[in-house]
Amino acid sequence: MDLRYDYRILEVSSSGGLKGAEQHQLELFKRLKKHGIWFQVAVSGQKRGFWDVLHQRRIPYVKFHLRGKLDIKTVFALYHFIKKNNISLVHTHLSTASILGGLAGRLARIPVVSTVHNVTNKYAKYNYIFSDYLIAVSSRNKEMLISQGVKPNRIIDVILNGINLEKFEKLPQKKEARRHLNIPQDRFVIGNVGTFSERKNLKVLLNAFVKIKKEIPEAFCMLAGGGHYKGELVDFANRLGIEKDVKFIDFCEDVLLLYASLDVFVLSSKAESGPLVVLEAMASNLPVIVTDVGAVREYLGEQGKDLIVPINNADAIAKKCIYLYSRRGYYQYISNYNKERVKMFDVEEMVKKTITVFDRLIKSESAVKPKVLVK
Repeated sequence: MDLRYDYRILEVSSSGGLKGAEQHQLELFKRLKKHGIWFQVAVSGQKRGFWDVLHQRRIPYVKFHLRGKLDIKTVFALYHFIKKNNISLVHTHLSTASILGGLAGRLARIPVVSTVHNVTNKYAKYNYIFSDYLIAVSSRNKEMLISQGVKPNRIIDVILNGINLEKFEKLPQKKEARRHLNIPQDRFVIGNVGTFSERKNLKVLLNAFVKIKKEIPEAFCMLAGGGHYKGELVDFANRLGIEKDVKFIDFCEDVLLLYASLDVFVLSSKAESGPLVVLEAMASNLPVIVTDVGAVREYLGEQGKDLIVPINNADAIAKKCIYLYSRRGYYQYISNYNKERVKMFDVEEMVKKTITVFDRLIKSESAVKPKVLVK
């Protein structure tokens, strides 16, 4: 690897799955290599899913036995790794990694940066008590941290998520995608791509679909993801009597086929931070109807905000879908707007801004001084 920077980064992650936060990290790690930065990823040895992907993608990693947020043994193991490898900065992801990696970095007296992917409860601020600098993936995350007691005069930067736009330059044809996924060709298809979980609130989307069917008989719903919650969703669709017009897809190797098969993407989540699926749907030239969560207002901008709906409101989702179906001129306008708007969220810009944070902190003598993060 051609090293163009004279510092060394330890990325600490307590990730186990492959959700949005993990996709963010994978894109970052891939591009750190391209930018010529030496780094290693410290991962949980117990959570094979994530480090399996790191191994497959030839991303350098080392396994630690993360036993929980009060695991002092791992703190010292990380500390010794930092000293042995002359690490310049620690960058953490998710709560357990931010506590353990943050404390190890503080003991080693090097800067600690934490990317805040989610603010899930009122105690989230305590995950970052050892961090010198926070990166929030949405302005809403930043506001929530400040409301919890993170001092507003501390550096909390907002760096919005980005996606690999090149991936979406050659989408499959809709006809080809539907044939591959066994979705009827002549239907108005709404849907969602993501994990099947309670947080995604897909029952609300299914309730909305019942209302949509009354106005648009040819409507069809495709839900792609996976997870233990699928069985409950299937049962719910059966109880609503819509099972013949709803297709559940557990796994698809080519995610572009999923987006290409849709006419409208719907995000019905109760909570999100920086939902990458919204950006991916926009890059797929789709109109997106989204609940008012996380960074969606920043993603959609002024022209797209009319398709933001309240959480837990099936009526609002249905009305927006019916409007898009009946107003083909607006449908085409907002699709084209999204395709242009998403160019602001290229993953390369996210990575450059993150590297700028690294560079500034490493060069700043004040970054290593112990500070109190919360009031």
